[in-house]
Amino acid sequence: MLKFSIIVPIYKVEDCIHQCVDSILSQNFDDYELLLVDDGSPDRCPAICDEYAEKDKHVKVIHKPNGGASDARNVGIKEAVGEYLVFIDSDDYWDRTDVLEKMNDVFVSTKADVIQYGFKNYFDIDNKIVPSYRAKLASYNGSSTRDILTTLVETGSLKIAAWAMSISRKFIVENNIYFVKGKKTEDLEWAIHLYTHEPKWAFIDKSFYVYRTQRAGSVTANIDYNHLCDYCWMLEKSLEHINKCDEQVKNPLMSYLMYQMLIASALVYKVNLSKKQRKEIVSRIKAICKGNVTKYTLNKKVKLASYVYRVGGYSLMARALGFYLNNRNH
Repeated sequence: MLKFSIIVPIYKVEDCIHQCVDSILSQNFDDYELLLVDDGSPDRCPAICDEYAEKDKHVKVIHKPNGGASDARNVGIKEAVGEYLVFIDSDDYWDRTDVLEKMNDVFVSTKADVIQYGFKNYFDIDNKIVPSYRAKLASYNGSSTRDILTTLVETGSLKIAAWAMSISRKFIVENNIYFVKGKKTEDLEWAIHLYTHEPKWAFIDKSFYVYRTQRAGSVTANIDYNHLCDYCWMLEKSLEHINKCDEQVKNPLMSYLMYQMLIASALVYKVNLSKKQRKEIVSRIKAICKGNVTKYTLNKKVKLASYVYRVGGYSLMARALGFYLNNRNH
């Protein structure tokens, strides 16, 4: 069995696919496979993937009809043979050659199910790389979910992005933790589902993943009504997962979900919606918020928002959040 299966969904990234793939193939650890999942890309990406497969023994290409990133990841998981899964988005890359070596060392020493690691934001237009905040967590390596989850939420260190962690393939398959096809914001429900199964944790305090993002301030540029509907669905489905847990796991996960609820609430007043659409979305978010935002407040921002909620209810809280989102970069 190989040690790692690295899964990269490919779709319309011919301008940056080489940087991504080359950063993986330059690793000094050899025990891995690289699964390039061509998700029906209409550009040169399919041919580029095939070229890599011809040149390098690590590369395996899967061509499939377009189904979205979630579907591509699921196909990759089912084809993978490695002991651990690593996800990379095709427009991102690693900036070190010892990434897999470090992951292997941590897995061997801790027998963890999940390793989380840091990342850097790359603003493409500005050609600028900015490290993200990350608490030092390696001292918690080998912790159970029950021992570490509250600390992660309180320090703002709980990650939901699949590309921010490496996971035991056995743990994923045995617990049936796959991505929901056809939904945006798919990582939220997937990660919450993962954490409710209480994996054993480890951390790498180094930041080697470079996440390509838009210019600061344009985070909502591609968000619309359909995106918000998917966001609500993810919140609702995550709530179902969390409600099956006992209080020791439920408390921190609900606190994190309330943080995500705040983001959705703010976006309602940032995104251009019709009156009917806004009413529908607000109704769904309010149902998630009610009885929870004042109870689960491990996250500092949720605790602050809960004070506003107590004073003026959901409407005042959501409008205050929308005002903040609209003016934070001014």
